[in-house]
Amino acid sequence: MTKTIFQPINDNVLIKLLSLKSEIGIITPTSATGQIQKKGEVIGVGEEVDNLKVGDVVVFTDEGSIKLDDFLIVKQENIYGKEK
Repeated sequence: MTKTIFQPINDNVLIKLLSLKSEIGIITPTSATGQIQKKGEVIGVGEEVDNLKVGDVVVFTDEGSIKLDDFLIVKQENIYGKEK
């Protein structure tokens, strides 16, 4: 697990990027709306974030995100789901 370098506030989530591949190895870069989807590990969560914790792996869109070094700060509403 990566040490938190930044503590998000409100409904923001700090995510470390991972590659997005299907079970058969096909990279799926866009959603049906054409937005770029990404996969990442949750490194930090704001106090208003529900159902996510540090270490969760999530799929999200980077629309409106902010890049911070090798990480992205993403609104919770832009996270589609997490791996079980």
